[in-house]
Amino acid sequence: MAYKMERTNILERNLGILKNKDPHLAEEVTLYPENDRVELHIGKLGLPTISLKDDSGKRTLLHSSYDPIKEALQLLDRFSFIRPRVWLLLGLGLGYHFFELLRRITSSDIIIVVEKRMDFFKRSLETFDWQDALNNKKIKLIVDQDISMVIQEIRERYSTEILKVGLGIIRHNPSIDLYPHYYLILEEDRLILRGQEEIRWNIEKVRSYKRLAQKRLKVLSFRLPTTIIRYILQDSIESLRELGHIVKVIELPEFWGSRGGCIKRLSEELKDFRPDFVFSVDHVGLVPHLFSEMKIPYACWFVDNPFFWVTKERLLQSASEYCSLFLWDRTYIEKLKDLGFEHIHFLPLATNPKVFRKIDLTEEDKEKHRCDLSFVGSSTMDILEEFYAFYQNRIKNKKLQSFIREIIEEQAKDPLKRIEDIIKDAQERLGFPSFEKTSAKDSFALILEFASMATYRKEIIENVKDFDLHLYGDDGWRDLVGDGIDLRGLANYYHDLPKIYNASKINLTMTMAQMKEAINQRVYDVSACGGFVLSDYRPDLERLFELGKEVVCYRDSGEIKTLCEYFLNHPEERKKIAAYAQKRVLKEHTYKHRMKQVVDTMVKTYGVVRS
Repeated sequence: MAYKMERTNILERNLGILKNKDPHLAEEVTLYPENDRVELHIGKLGLPTISLKDDSGKRTLLHSSYDPIKEALQLLDRFSFIRPRVWLLLGLGLGYHFFELLRRITSSDIIIVVEKRMDFFKRSLETFDWQDALNNKKIKLIVDQDISMVIQEIRERYSTEILKVGLGIIRHNPSIDLYPHYYLILEEDRLILRGQEEIRWNIEKVRSYKRLAQKRLKVLSFRLPTTIIRYILQDSIESLRELGHIVKVIELPEFWGSRGGCIKRLSEELKDFRPDFVFSVDHVGLVPHLFSEMKIPYACWFVDNPFFWVTKERLLQSASEYCSLFLWDRTYIEKLKDLGFEHIHFLPLATNPKVFRKIDLTEEDKEKHRCDLSFVGSSTMDILEEFYAFYQNRIKNKKLQSFIREIIEEQAKDPLKRIEDIIKDAQERLGFPSFEKTSAKDSFALILEFASMATYRKEIIENVKDFDLHLYGDDGWRDLVGDGIDLRGLANYYHDLPKIYNASKINLTMTMAQMKEAINQRVYDVSACGGFVLSDYRPDLERLFELGKEVVCYRDSGEIKTLCEYFLNHPEERKKIAAYAQKRVLKEHTYKHRMKQVVDTMVKTYGVVRS
């Protein structure tokens, strides 16, 4: 019996058979070093299971500690085995569900096992008798392979069979929970999608109807549990509805949390709702091949660095003729064109004038919020501390630590300068070698860019802290600038910010370094309230507003104190500039303006899409 735990020479016997089936895999198993991360346990019924230890020391069980056989039976009972098909196992663990599958299939079935971790597979070879499985020519084992290579091998060897007899996917959820993106990329592949009968049927149904042919469009969107993005998405959806369109919103965490079957459910939603296009914020990587297969236009509005939210690999997958990107910052346009995106459009941020407007403050609100100068935003101190803790523990080279600090300080000094250029200059000057991998360099640059913002914001606040300053944000501000500030905690976006912007004589803005050209949300929201904005310079300030007449900017921290003194002493000029800014924003920069641009662009780009 495969479930019976053998104790003598079981690994050697299994490896001997594996050498005949797959010599390369057998060699990799043999050479794989022992480690204490994967540990074998004996459960209450005397059956083995394994656990994986993470970096914090916490262990995750891969099977039931009571009855892993019953657990496997329950998983397989969900499937029908009436007719043969290709079976794709996502995750192996010790293999209880795999061995149970062997008992149920016929000689016509094919099994493809995909396992991310070599040590899981090796533990299974040490524990169970694999003789029957390894002698079965219709079983393919793919272990510890790059996911792109996995997809390529399945396409090359099994495309005909998958499209002929269909595909059944058996998901080992504990394995998928450990590496969700790894397995999800495989599930999203076009062949894997079309191999599943229900999804293939949904694809054909969706491809058959007309889109973008009516004045009143149907838009499908996804809600994410993040902070400012949630507000931007909510205001965008509200504006689409105000423009007369029908919008359906899927709560993504709840929807995606079901793991198995989530792609099938999404295909059913698309079939039933029949959207003209899909709209999202900062989430282009959501099942891109499904949208492409269904020929559904997909609009994604990036309001953050695309390479921070989505990996380069996911972006490459998403590049198709059906995907249109809308970017709040022009800086990223060329990079995304290089990845293959055909349709890229500039779409700056905006405001919701129903929320951000001139309001009559109560005496209580005036007492609470009135001040000369206010700033609402993160200290970003948590990012800086986490980064320093990370590299101080792992990088002992003092010269390298100095190199990193210099990069952070240089970016803080000039946020408009590209972080890649700063790193390159420092490397050449200090004689550090280039990165071996582009992905490592890109990740390093992103982290340093964010980490530098704490230093940048500290310098600005220290220049204005002697004014009547109200600071709204996290407790990291105290660590950053000390106790001599009026720190008022976090402010609610919809409830508190309109009052703060109306009550403050000067509303200060400090833009994150990822925005090399764009202006941030506060400029639009403050102006819609009729408030006065003092912003750090970005090129889009000149493109979207008239500098000096509608907005005022500072170009370095030394300039900010002089500007604050001047406009506090010239209230009429300050109010006049604020009035001009409000007029401009209400005329050109609301979410309704932005969503009209999205809709017009999608209609113009895709027209009536037929099968």
